[in-house]
Amino acid sequence: MLKLTAEEKEQLTRRYTEDTEAYQLYLKGRFYWNKRTPPGLKKSSEYFQQAIEKDPGYALAYTGLADCYNLLSFYSAVPPRESYPKAEAAATMALKIDGKLVEAITSLAFTRLTYDWDWSEAERGFKRAIELNPSYPTAHHWYGECLMAMGRRDEAIAAIIRAQELDSLSLGINVNVGFMFYMARQHELAIDSLLKTIEMDPHFWPAHWYLGRVYEQEEMYEETIGELQKAATLSGGNTRVLAELGHAHAVFGKTGEGPQNTG
Repeated sequence: MLKLTAEEKEQLTRRYTEDTEAYQLYLKGRFYWNKRTPPGLKKSSEYFQQAIEKDPGYALAYTGLADCYNLLSFYSAVPPRESYPKAEAAATMALKIDGKLVEAITSLAFTRLTYDWDWSEAERGFKRAIELNPSYPTAHHWYGECLMAMGRRDEAIAAIIRAQELDSLSLGINVNVGFMFYMARQHELAIDSLLKTIEMDPHFWPAHWYLGRVYEQEEMYEETIGELQKAATLSGGNTRVLAELGHAHAVFGKTGEGPQNTG
């Protein structure tokens, strides 16, 4: 059973604001952020902005805003040059208010990872966040993505599994357990994990997207196209999903008779 120190328990229960309405707005922002859809992320950013207007010193709300901008670009909803600098500015503002805010350190590290491609700086940020609060799931989650980018597969899987232990109900974390297994070419484990995520929420489009990618590697035509089409529909036509759907059609051929010999 997971045991928390007194300091970790305090970190989990702190609201970082005395304004109840600002806190409720923050919670609504996180709810929509976890949906991982462009409309959800945009709605989430509106709630975080309203929380900041209620309490301009609410560091955690700035971090939520940073997380929105990070994922809006990550999911191709907003151009990187437009979204990531806003993410960095929001995270930096949060750190000006509270220099040890783990959520803000994690957000900034994610920007370093996905926009600057500065993996060593990103790793330093994630490790610092985990040092300050070992029980913050997103720090382990995104550190896992950093480790996978650096080719450290076993460490990456250990990190995402730790994140899952800390927040077993997070769709974002659960789907990335499957993605990490996919990246490590452990396809059976990836499929099992992604199907469990879909069972949690059949409308969570990233799970269908990643599952389609795994099926493509397994040369399962009907399953690949089916999952990618679901992801395209549920995501509202995400450009990355549509691109991979087109790629799958090209690989397998329109008749679905299997991979085409182009040699």
